[in-house]
Amino acid sequence: TGKVYNNWVKKGTGSGIQVFGTGTITIYNNIVKDAGEDAIFCDDRSPVAMKVRFVNNTIINAKDAGIRMYSDVTTGNVAKNNIIVSSNGKYIVKLNGNVKLTQSNNHQTSNINNVKFTNPSGEEYKLTSSSPVINIGADASSYGVTDGYYGTSRPSGGKYDIGASE
Repeated sequence: TGKVYNNWVKKGTGSGIQVFGTGTITIYNNIVKDAGEDAIFCDDRSPVAMKVRFVNNTIINAKDAGIRMYSDVTTGNVAKNNIIVSSNGKYIVKLNGNVKLTQSNNHQTSNINNVKFTNPSGEEYKLTSSSPVINIGADASSYGVTDGYYGTSRPSGGKYDIGASE
């Protein structure tokens, strides 16, 4: 169980973040760029259920999926307020029919320019004032997400922003 948050993961040959375990695991405010496989891979095949919350992450151009989840027994999983930029069209992938994943307020695009980050070529993923993901996220405070990757309190401007930056 635990939290995985405020990480910057760049490149590599495998998944950017791998999640295995039991209990409740919250993965939030991470920036994962150019992962060699999935940006976030979650595997729950144990007899003890694991509940995973993917909240307010920014995922840029993973070689495979943005978020990939395998599960035989898990219920109550959430993917909320994530930005997934993928040129291959694999955003959130469920590996079997048993995966129960509630998805809301995620922004999925094949073009990084659509998000309107401040300086993506310089690897700064703050949001410009004209970004389409500002103030359209869902409240994630019940998951313990009360600030953004860059330290700004959530919500700022009245509503949550989507992605790691607030």
